[in-house]
Amino acid sequence: MTGNIIEKVRQTRSDDPDVASLLTEVDRVSTLFRDHSLSIAQKLDCIEQDMLLLEQENARLVEVKVGLTVEMDICVALIVKLAAGMRVTCDQSQRLVAIDFPAGKAVWEYAASEAYLFEQLSHESLQYQEPQERYRSVLHMLA
Repeated sequence: MTGNIIEKVRQTRSDDPDVASLLTEVDRVSTLFRDHSLSIAQKLDCIEQDMLLLEQENARLVEVKVGLTVEMDICVALIVKLAAGMRVTCDQSQRLVAIDFPAGKAVWEYAASEAYLFEQLSHESLQYQEPQERYRSVLHMLA
């Protein structure tokens, strides 16, 4: 629409140097605006493509995390079975399981989906334990 108006002005006022200069500037700014708009659209397309890739990678990582959680819970259940002669307790409300090793207590979290692995354990209120502290107890037991 703007192009039609500019052409009408060019046809009717082509002899006026100020109008010609103004129209040239309008053409230049219009071209800059069009180029800038195209650049923004291209950048937005790239961002959308990156978002799709990131969403796919996030979904993959969530699947990996779920798999690792199940594997860790099964390993903890195996450790519990192998902890013969040691005190093993469970806090089902917090989904924690603990083994009293000679070198100290180690407490693990488990996922709700693996709660059945620990149902047979005696119940006790437990405190969450940071991994560093937990594995310090485990490593002392292995030494």
